[in-house]
Amino acid sequence: MLIPFSDDNQIEFFCKFWEKKLRESDENPIEVKPERLKDYATAIIVLVKSISKKEKEFTGIPLLTRMLAEIYEERFREFHDSNQIKPELPTNLNLIDLYEYFLIKKYEISQVEKNKFVLSVQGVKTISDALYPKFIEQHQNMSFSTLFNEEQADMLLKEKFWQKYLQKHRKRILLNEKREEFKMDLYIEKKEKRESVIKEIKEANAGIIEVLENKPHFIHRTFAEYFVAMFLTNSLH
Repeated sequence: MLIPFSDDNQIEFFCKFWEKKLRESDENPIEVKPERLKDYATAIIVLVKSISKKEKEFTGIPLLTRMLAEIYEERFREFHDSNQIKPELPTNLNLIDLYEYFLIKKYEISQVEKNKFVLSVQGVKTISDALYPKFIEQHQNMSFSTLFNEEQADMLLKEKFWQKYLQKHRKRILLNEKREEFKMDLYIEKKEKRESVIKEIKEANAGIIEVLENKPHFIHRTFAEYFVAMFLTNSLH
């Protein structure tokens, strides 16, 4: 059983992670400022404590510590090289924000490394942002088979594809008997593309899903839970 990270464990991890990234990013030797590392790491711990008591049990998970380190890497670098007296961070944080920030970060990294996108170039960031919903949908579709048995996963996927179709074709009205038939046809059509989707996820290598023996596996179950929760929430609207 994994033992949750203590505050000291997390601070130590942040400092080592950011120091390594600082040294890797510069061709010339850089003077790493230990006090700046510790100040920022300590500020992140204070931010983490703003998470509600109900969610706080997750904050000691090593994966979430890694997520925080990656999310705030660039902001730490700016702080490290600046004259700021203390870190400027949000006053509070919740787990939904944490997962959302992390997914965006991993997506942008994959775009830079795989597609060689230069996100600072005008127009490139707009193109990248337009492709992000597809990235989310692909991962969300894979989450159902992680948390549910095959019958339940198929039912949820069928409903998801139908809802998306209705968003694009709001004026189309089908009788109940035709609707179920159409939903099934739509589901079969989408499911047949599953192999190509798995291939795309593997090639993107965003670090959220690992593909082993042509089967997708989330790096942590909580990511699958996040994607399913996102679908259920959107379904209510």
